[in-house]
Amino acid sequence: KEENERLRFELGRVRLENRKLKDVAAENVRLREMLRLRESNPGEFVAARVIGRSLSPFFRVLRIRIDQAEGQVRPMMPVVTHEGLVGYVSSLFGAYADVTLVVDSDAQVPVVVEETQSSGVLSGTGELDRYAAQIEHLRPNIDDVRVGHHVLTSGRDDVYPRNILVGTVAAITRRGARQLQQVEVTPAVDFSRLEVVLVYVRRPPPPPEPTAEPPLGEPAPGGAASEPEVGPALGMVPAPPTVAPAGR
Repeated sequence: KEENERLRFELGRVRLENRKLKDVAAENVRLREMLRLRESNPGEFVAARVIGRSLSPFFRVLRIRIDQAEGQVRPMMPVVTHEGLVGYVSSLFGAYADVTLVVDSDAQVPVVVEETQSSGVLSGTGELDRYAAQIEHLRPNIDDVRVGHHVLTSGRDDVYPRNILVGTVAAITRRGARQLQQVEVTPAVDFSRLEVVLVYVRRPPPPPEPTAEPPLGEPAPGGAASEPEVGPALGMVPAPPTVAPAGR
């Protein structure tokens, strides 16, 4: 009998150690993913722990604790994980902040469909029994959008940097006489499993402005006087300017 008790105790200890090892391995995976996220996205992040959620199984707001650099976090800063966009900081109090999820009906995120470059504004549907969002004012190439296409932030506002994964196209419906498309999006982030998030506290600096040309006849910085430009001869069509392809 004593031997059985000892074996049961040893089995329980081994199971506990296995759980601890699995937790450590899962944490290492999360940290590696966070590191990759920071390396692949310019800008500056602050890590925060998820400490609270609404009692609803499909909550729309979560609470985070900012353990470091709490003074850098401000309302309306985007919150991300290695999976994609979580939402934005909606309120702040000391070392704590509330984050409104991207699936909330108040969220308004400028997005682009990666495969077609169709752009629009994504907002949460606000449904109580599932997480979902939809894209409005989608254009152009709306007929080319397909289920499974990737939806990214477009960066066309002062909140969200570009090229953060938001989700994938889950359904496309056409309604009305004009056959307007309603595009439903499944979020990329599993909100129910969030433990650590990153607050995007500083966006990458904008590209430098092109150097202004000196006035005609004045010397360029470090050089001789510029030669006056000669336009095309009368009746000749000037060559179109060379335009570099836009980056995503």
